[in-house]
Amino acid sequence: HPEASLNPGLQVAKIISQPIALYNPRVNKNELEQQTELMLQQVGLPLAYKTKYPFQLSGGEKRRVALARAIATKPEVLFADEPFAGLDKALQYRMLKLLMDIKRERNLTIVMVSHDIDVIRHVCGRIMTLKGGQIADINEAGSNGVPVNMDHFR
Repeated sequence: HPEASLNPGLQVAKIISQPIALYNPRVNKNELEQQTELMLQQVGLPLAYKTKYPFQLSGGEKRRVALARAIATKPEVLFADEPFAGLDKALQYRMLKLLMDIKRERNLTIVMVSHDIDVIRHVCGRIMTLKGGQIADINEAGSNGVPVNMDHFR
């Protein structure tokens, strides 16, 4: 929920650079700026966004900033809770493609929570289904014979 997780009083550059500085306190100012710019580029936002505030961003742009902040510390695992909720199908598709590109480039494991099984089948190699808070089923993606339908996002 990027609207709630982005500090409205901070510019995008500060939002992204804070975790970098926290996890690497010896990083100098130039390196911090370079890494922040790299994160913006990796999520497909122009460098001009460094000076924007969250209220100046669309929902999709806020999600990209949140994703940049999440991957800034080079995690091995990314937890994504309903990352596409509330987005129209076209934006869902673009965000899904971005997430998959980042997953591939960084060899990242993604644990995703979603009610959209088409998204889960596309992103995840293993699917755990819960019912009433209990594990109901665990399968390899696509093992139930239902192919992933990317037309779902168009």
